[in-house]
Amino acid sequence: MKVLVATAAAALMMAFPAIAQAQPAPIENVAYGSGEREFAEIYPAENPNSPIVVLIAEGGFHEVRWEPLRSEAANLQKHGNAVFLINYPVDSTTEPAFSKEPEAVRNATLFAQRHAAEYNATASRTFLVGGSAGGQLAVITTEKLLPQGAVQGVVSLSGPLDVVSRAGEEIKAMRKALGCLFTACSEPFERQWSPVANITFCVPMLLFGSLTDRVPVEEQLAMVAAMRAAGCPVTLEVEPEGHAFAYRYRANPLIFAFTKGEGEASLRT
Repeated sequence: MKVLVATAAAALMMAFPAIAQAQPAPIENVAYGSGEREFAEIYPAENPNSPIVVLIAEGGFHEVRWEPLRSEAANLQKHGNAVFLINYPVDSTTEPAFSKEPEAVRNATLFAQRHAAEYNATASRTFLVGGSAGGQLAVITTEKLLPQGAVQGVVSLSGPLDVVSRAGEEIKAMRKALGCLFTACSEPFERQWSPVANITFCVPMLLFGSLTDRVPVEEQLAMVAAMRAAGCPVTLEVEPEGHAFAYRYRANPLIFAFTKGEGEASLRT
């Protein structure tokens, strides 16, 4: 009887290998920098030389809602990526988000690349994926703080990509992030941290917005226009509703394909 049971178990493992082989367990509280909030939860890839995904949560620049993204990190891991789900420092009424938040994202990205082999990843295939404020940080960090060629693609879900427009509309979260909640923001400073105004080299981008988004889809359209004017590959997907990772289940098939190098550079609405 024991022989029969063992034989049956072996047959099941051969027929359903995905069931028999669990994904590597996440590694918690890995410091990627010296700051108190500069730590990551790392989801190693199952196979060597897998892409790196630095996953950046939303939170309006003044908080980081990263714990709900554990399921998203696990999904990205399941689809062949090594995922670095990061925490990062936040702004306050006395200390703005810029430049410390993009610097933290840069530090996390460079840490992931230096330690890629430890997590079955390769630095030559690095992607930044962020929602809302995290989407803005993914784009602006790639544009301004990382060397050209360091990132192979960026995904932004509902990222505020036109900082000049948002600060001009007196949106408090954006003004606070810039450090001018109680004073006038200067347009040159706003432009310094506005993704739409900082395209100096091409990185393929996959952008998402929605028709009911609190970040107007016009910001994504403006980024598409600027990318195309610069000759850069970009795809825009407009969802019917939701904000950032709220529509990730509809967006995920495209994100999974993008990190595999199967994304397309076209505008689709």
